[in-house]
Amino acid sequence: MSLLARLLGQTRDDRDAARPLWHRVVEIAREKEWYATCGVADSVPGRFDMITLVLSLVLLRMEREEALIQPSVWLTELFVDDMDGQLRESGVGDLVVGKHIGKLMGTLGGRLGAYREGLEAGEEVFAAALARNKRTTLVGEPTAGLAAVQRLVKLPEGHGLWMTYARYLKADDQPLHEQGLMPDDPVDIPVTPFDAPAPAPNAVDPLLSHAVKAFEIWKGK
Repeated sequence: MSLLARLLGQTRDDRDAARPLWHRVVEIAREKEWYATCGVADSVPGRFDMITLVLSLVLLRMEREEALIQPSVWLTELFVDDMDGQLRESGVGDLVVGKHIGKLMGTLGGRLGAYREGLEAGEEVFAAALARNKRTTLVGEPTAGLAAVQRLVKLPEGHGLWMTYARYLKADDQPLHEQGLMPDDPVDIPVTPFDAPAPAPNAVDPLLSHAVKAFEIWKGK
């Protein structure tokens, strides 16, 4: 609730509608598996990274629907309030707390931009964005390495040239295009001939089956 609202004696806070969702974001970000088995540092920066990761994915989902735009604003405000309170509790004074909040919002905005771009560009780019932030285990085969932004330049006599004017980078700062991503957990997927009959409805997907098994092992640790 804003300071003006409190001064006027107003007790209703519109953000209360988004508060359960914010609490759930925090609960997911604090699940012990992230820190015990997934390599996330159990520290203030590590916990903040997880909160921004989970919150980014939630906000990206909410921005798809007009009815959820305002609740997403409330959710972001709750994030700011929570971070503000934690900074003050840790001893950050009034004169510099705003600067710290600005940096935290910049980090959240950077995550949102990277994940939004990755989702729009396709699975390979999104996987690269998650890998760059060390927030995923890639299961399967090497990707095709087709992630680049290109446009057709028309030349005389009906000729043309595809020009690459933007490249996505992997975690090692090497271009994703023409190199692809190497899986952390490789799976050999059988080659299916082009004229092979369609698989039965109950056929086992070897990649999905392996991923589910790896997830169950991870959850059981």
